[in-house]
Amino acid sequence: MGGLGRASVAPTERASARALPRTIQLPPRASVRTRAVALPPESREEAIDQARRALSVGLGRSVEVKGSEKSVLKRISRGSKRLIVDFPLQDESAASVAGLASEILDGITSEKTVLAFGDREACRQAEALNLANCFFVEDAVPKKLKASSLVLVGVTESQAGLQLGGSRWASVVLLNPKGNFTEKTSKLASSFDTAYQFLPLLVQGFLGSKAEGALFKCLTEDDENGEGSKWNIFLKEGSSFKRVAAQDSRPDEDELELALYNNVAQNNPLIKGAKAVKGLFSK
Repeated sequence: MGGLGRASVAPTERASARALPRTIQLPPRASVRTRAVALPPESREEAIDQARRALSVGLGRSVEVKGSEKSVLKRISRGSKRLIVDFPLQDESAASVAGLASEILDGITSEKTVLAFGDREACRQAEALNLANCFFVEDAVPKKLKASSLVLVGVTESQAGLQLGGSRWASVVLLNPKGNFTEKTSKLASSFDTAYQFLPLLVQGFLGSKAEGALFKCLTEDDENGEGSKWNIFLKEGSSFKRVAAQDSRPDEDELELALYNNVAQNNPLIKGAKAVKGLFSK
């Protein structure tokens, strides 16, 4: 057995949905959900659509609005919600972050919503894309701006704390928080619920064997049994993804790796009994 390498799980963290192998093919749109469980997206466009819908559901608004389409930002201005949307990006450049904010929010602004960016250049890029009420997160938001809702884009935990210290904001959305800023590791983030996260994974076993997987959470409108609120772990089988585990809280490193390896080992004797390698999955 000396020639066998150890198995590893490598997250393609914030990798572009477009960058996934072209062999990934998901079922047609009509079959993307089974009992309110959404499947990982097959394209960046579908991922954007999923994120927008999940955000709408998390804000307590129907995705389909009769008569006219209401903006996500107008929905944010109503009610008291704290939500996280974490979307995979190929790079963390200012242009990419600003472009993501524009796509998720569909370029529609509201005078009652502030967009606070963790990077000054990303803020400038967002303004160039005609997003309104853009500020660098470390700058004070003028009180004369009668805003009651906040979107924090690409911020660290310490940066978020600068804007969340008071009671001004009725609703807050964290878009692609940076660092180890998750519901499970941060007291501040634990006051938020994740509406959408897509994290592509690569399961690498012995003798170079590989399998594609994903950590995925996506709120769905037709969720009657709470399945859409679960964190789901998927593995690719053939041309589609199969859910191999689900839990109410975000899986930690050990839980994620064990779920992946237990499933892969059942179908691949070369790695049967292999243990997860610690320290290779971080978010």
